[in-house]
Amino acid sequence: MKLKKVIFKIGFSKKIGTGHLARSLQVIKYFKKKGITVYLSIDKKFDKKKINELKKNNFFQKILNFKKFDEEKNFFIKNKIDNLFIDDPKFKFKLQLKFAKFVKNILLYQDIPEKNYCNILINHNLINNASYKYKKISNENTKFFLGPEYFNFNKSEFKTKKTSKDLTIFFGGLSNHVLIQNALRDIMESYRKDFKINCFLGVYNKKITSLKKKYKTINFYKSDNQQFFINKLSKSYCFIGAGGTALFESLSLAIPSIIFCTAKNQLNNCNNLNNLNKILYIKKYKDSFKSTFQKLISNKDFYNQFKKRLISYSNKISSKKLNDKLFKNLY
Repeated sequence: MKLKKVIFKIGFSKKIGTGHLARSLQVIKYFKKKGITVYLSIDKKFDKKKINELKKNNFFQKILNFKKFDEEKNFFIKNKIDNLFIDDPKFKFKLQLKFAKFVKNILLYQDIPEKNYCNILINHNLINNASYKYKKISNENTKFFLGPEYFNFNKSEFKTKKTSKDLTIFFGGLSNHVLIQNALRDIMESYRKDFKINCFLGVYNKKITSLKKKYKTINFYKSDNQQFFINKLSKSYCFIGAGGTALFESLSLAIPSIIFCTAKNQLNNCNNLNNLNKILYIKKYKDSFKSTFQKLISNKDFYNQFKKRLISYSNKISSKKLNDKLFKNLY
């Protein structure tokens, strides 16, 4: 039997954040359990500290750094690597086309529908008419894994605690410090001692020391341990954060969420989930966040109705087991 190999190209940096890496690692861990050889291909702009963490955790058979395109092309051909997994918003159509000339199978993860050249296209976001939009800008034979059903999350590993009064806050890997400061200020004005507040900061946020001094009753953590974050989230009364990966994790666990849009690729999720009454979406900060937060933690009837809607919806999230489908489509 032929040994299957995959090269991953993943975007993570101070400009992109860490959401692409977090979701790709779920695929990588699964592939490794299945005996797949996985590599990571990086360029010189990537964060050295994060690369060292990946090496330490032994996620990849090898981390590759090619100076020229031809060097990377030759590595694919020489090592008979047929599969390329891309989760990088900078990896556009023309570059995909270059790799498709010598790679049999391109698996592409996107957040916003864009012209593409791949065999498998994944987009777990809630986008209206996603299938119709993608068919117009994709190859005829492209397979699509679209919608929250394909969000990659194994919720059976985590159990929510009904009696928990934790509040979890995380605005993503590119945490906006002004937004964090404003949210923490308003939360503390409504603070109740029976609540424990856990605030996760992006790995590139350098304000953790000053925040710890200012808010001594809040637990601050860096968001570099995904398992630790999800454990805290799974025990939470509510989640306050952005409309990216962490939002779908909270939806999977049926955690009521107050959400801000902190990036363009989150806008579909924020608008559509708000229209479905699955999140509390703060479009403009002003006084709306404070009043929404107070209502969520003080009005039990409102909270229980919200929670009930989420329990039903959470069964749809991750229901189509993306990892299994990707594995079956490897060369």
